[in-house]
Amino acid sequence: MSGSYTVCLGTQNEGVWVSHDGGSEWLRSRLDLPPYARAGEVDVRAVAVSPHNPRQVWAGSTGEPGRAVLLRSDDCGRSFENVPAPLDGSEIWSIALSPHDASVILVGLRPAGVLRSTDGGQSWKELALGAAQLCNAGSSRTTDVAIDPDHADEIWASVEIDGVFHSDDGGDNWARIVLNNGQSLLGPTEVWRDDRHEDIHGVEVGGGAVCASTPIGFFRSTDQGRTWSPSRFPEPVPGAGQIWYTRGLLTKTDDPDTILAGVGDYIPGARGVIQRSTDGGRSWAPVSQVTNSVVYAIAGHRDIPETMAACSIFGQVLTSTDGGATWSRTARDFGETRAIAISPASG
Repeated sequence: MSGSYTVCLGTQNEGVWVSHDGGSEWLRSRLDLPPYARAGEVDVRAVAVSPHNPRQVWAGSTGEPGRAVLLRSDDCGRSFENVPAPLDGSEIWSIALSPHDASVILVGLRPAGVLRSTDGGQSWKELALGAAQLCNAGSSRTTDVAIDPDHADEIWASVEIDGVFHSDDGGDNWARIVLNNGQSLLGPTEVWRDDRHEDIHGVEVGGGAVCASTPIGFFRSTDQGRTWSPSRFPEPVPGAGQIWYTRGLLTKTDDPDTILAGVGDYIPGARGVIQRSTDGGRSWAPVSQVTNSVVYAIAGHRDIPETMAACSIFGQVLTSTDGGATWSRTARDFGETRAIAISPASG
C-alpha cells in the first residue's frame, strides 16, 4: 500500500495541493473559483474524500472574507468544480460525507452553523444548530462534523467556542452539550476558565463513543455526552515537558479503541506531536517526530484503515501505513496548512 494512495491538502492562501503517490510528488489542484477569489487569497480549511467514491473529493474555500466557495472534484483532487450553496456571509470550516448515503453532505460554517444536502449537493438546507454566533474570539465556527458510522441519524458537531452539539434525527434538531470534568486535568499552576471546556476543536464518533479535542486535552464519552473522561498526554520527548493543546482527531475506522490525536504547545505553536491510544483514550504514547507547530489535522479512509495522513499548521505533512503506530515526514513542506484527506485511489 505504501505510496499507492492520494493525499489532498488544504492550505492557507495556496488552495488545494494533491499527491497521487502518498506524498512523494505534489501538484496544485485547479479550482473553479469566482472572480473575487483571486490567486493568493484561497484559504482551504476543509477537505473530505467520499467513503463511497474514492475519486470524489470535496473542499471548502474562503475567497475574500465571508465569501465561501464549495468545491467538488471527480478526478481525485486534480481539478475542482464550484458547487452552488447558500454561503453568503459564511466561511466553510468543515465537511462531512455520510458513510451511509452518498447523497448526504454536511458543511460546517463560520459563524457556527451547518448546511445539509440530501441530494448530492444540488440543494441545501440550513440546519437549526442553535450555536452562539459570537464568542470571545469573534464569530464562532463549526470546526468539525461527524456522522456515526453505525447510526446514520446520529450526528455530532464541535463549535469553537460554544461546546459540542448532538442530533439524533439526522440534523433536524440539536442539543448543546458542555464537557464536564475538565478541571480534573488542570495542574496546580493552571487557572480554570469557563470557556475552556466549550472551546471544541474537533469531534470523532465510533464504537459507541464520542471524542472531542480542546485546548486543555482530550475528552471521551460513552453515554451520549452525559459524562466525559478527560485525559492528557505523555511528553513527546523525555524531558521536553508535556503538551496538550489538542486539535486533529482520528478514530481508526476498523478499531474504535485506536485513536490518534494531534497536539501542540499552543496555537499555532512551536512544537507538536501525534499521540496514539489503543485503549479508547485512557492511555497515550507519542508516535511521531516532533513537528514545527501543532498537528492541526489527521485523516483516514475506511477502505484503507492502516493508512493515515496528518499535517502541522506550519506545513509539515506526515504519513503512516501501519495504523498510526509509526509516521514518516514527506520531503516537501508547505507554507501553512489547515486540512488533509486521503483516498485509496491513486489518481
